[in-house]
Amino acid sequence: MASDAGVFYGGGGSLLWKQIVAVLAVGAFSFVLTWIIAKAVDVVVGFTDKEAYADVPGQEEERAYDFRTAERLDALAGAGRGTDRETLDEIRRLLREHREG
Repeated sequence: MASDAGVFYGGGGSLLWKQIVAVLAVGAFSFVLTWIIAKAVDVVVGFTDKEAYADVPGQEEERAYDFRTAERLDALAGAGRGTDRETLDEIRRLLREHREG
């Protein structure tokens, strides 16, 4: 059998060793180049720290996911009470409350 057969086909560990060396070389190469690029960006434009954005409104609270309104809408949809018009009015009220609050 050829030595390229691999460990599972009786070829020994030489192919596995070559693959391990290749993985480590790619990892080291990627790390070093990423570090060099990060240093270049830091020198040219710099990285901003969180203190620079301390005064930005809304930073203290994540607003991308409003679970409270979603839970209310889910409860409203599951309740099945009222007419379609009442349901739409309630949804509008919840959305208006979300925008204002």
